[in-house]
Amino acid sequence: MVVTTGQPHPSNWLGVEAEPVRPDHVAASIKEALAQGWEPAGSGSPFLLDQSATFVPSP
Repeated sequence: MVVTTGQPHPSNWLGVEAEPVRPDHVAASIKEALAQGWEPAGSGSPFLLDQSATFVPSP
């Protein structure tokens, strides 16, 4: 599974401050992907989950 969060990567060269992706974000992404039909044991191309519009980092 590949999740697009909309958050900058910590190594971005633009100097934009990055927020960490926390375990609760990972758990929510897994639940959402499963609800959308992701089969973790399945083979083939990665499941793409785009959360860039709804991702809100924890304070």
